[in-house]
Amino acid sequence: MPSLGARVRELRIAAGLTQRQLGEKAGVSFTHISKVEADREPASADLLKRIARAVHSDPDELLLFARKLPEDVGRVVAEKGELAPRFLRSWKRGEFTDAEVEAFLKKHKKK
Repeated sequence: MPSLGARVRELRIAAGLTQRQLGEKAGVSFTHISKVEADREPASADLLKRIARAVHSDPDELLLFARKLPEDVGRVVAEKGELAPRFLRSWKRGEFTDAEVEAFLKKHKKK
């Protein structure tokens, strides 16, 4: 699995942006982007969200990649402390597939 910095770089390149352009879109200097990509400086959750939006990626996916739980997910895990770990472990064991989870989420999506 690539590092967070490598993932940010992959997303930036896929979006066709230079470090300078990404920095401008995310509201930081290109040197900061360079340091994040080189894993020499950590990125805050807020910066990761701005980077994700700038490269047209899902902010939650980048936060999870960085091992930073999105706030709303953290609240659900805290509120449903007995269910969330059981759900994740069941899914990890293959008791239901990714496709089944996607179908369930689509069926129960809030409008």
